[in-house]
Amino acid sequence: MFTRRTLLVAALCSAATSLAAQELTPPKLLQIYFESVKAGKGEAHERHETGWPIAFANAKLQNYYFALTPMTGNNDVIYMSAYGSYADLEKANEAVGKAPGLSAKLAALADKDGEFLNNSRGIIAAYRADGSVGRMEGADYSKVRGWRITTTRVRIGQTDEFLEYRKMLKDAYAKAGINSARGLYQITQGVNTPTYLVFRPYTSLSEFDADSAMTAAVRAVQSADEIAKMEKLYEGAVLTSESNTFAVSPKQSYMPATYAADPFWKSNPVFVAAAQKSGVTQAGAAKAEKKTP
Repeated sequence: MFTRRTLLVAALCSAATSLAAQELTPPKLLQIYFESVKAGKGEAHERHETGWPIAFANAKLQNYYFALTPMTGNNDVIYMSAYGSYADLEKANEAVGKAPGLSAKLAALADKDGEFLNNSRGIIAAYRADGSVGRMEGADYSKVRGWRITTTRVRIGQTDEFLEYRKMLKDAYAKAGINSARGLYQITQGVNTPTYLVFRPYTSLSEFDADSAMTAAVRAVQSADEIAKMEKLYEGAVLTSESNTFAVSPKQSYMPATYAADPFWKSNPVFVAAAQKSGVTQAGAAKAEKKTP
């Protein structure tokens, strides 16, 4: 059975999806796990969550994942990892099971999680290039500081209309020469209503200051008929749509060692432990050198 974070394991060294590669193409699959944190338990939950990346690092697994904390919306913390295929997901889960003692450590962490959470859920989402806006290739995830995530629920039987709307939006952005990366993912498991997620990464919140100008520029390249058609498609297809902003949590994420060079990641527990170990080693070497005649 898949449990808690065993499904949050990134593809093993896939050049297309491994976070270690840094220069990435959009991952074909996202495994996303939502944890609804109890009021007043945020700091305690964060401290507890540092146990997961430490456990994975000690097991020497490359199951990297981002942890995202909410800036708007409810109190859900998101854990998100990437896969090139379901075969990669399966291999990652097998790797967790084969790592000596890791399953027991993860089970203990999962049991303790209950003290901090109201509930939790997991989903799998598949990338839709046909509805993604902007250039999605070449993202340096080490510089991403968060995502604005839009969750759109679509009326049953209206998915084609929604995807047509997204295609028109994509074409309009391209025509306007605006490359604002917004990846579309379709939730394939974990929901009972057709649901799509749009991921818009940011390196600074100041990037959102240009939104009004971008919208105006996109509408300027569209005809009145195109705008009217898009509005009709959207109104007919969409049940609800909600956007929320999330910030990357370095303390709760599990990232490749290359990320340690960025000061943003200095509070990551794996990097803190590595720095402390390095400091002890260097101090020991210096002491030994001083004693050498």
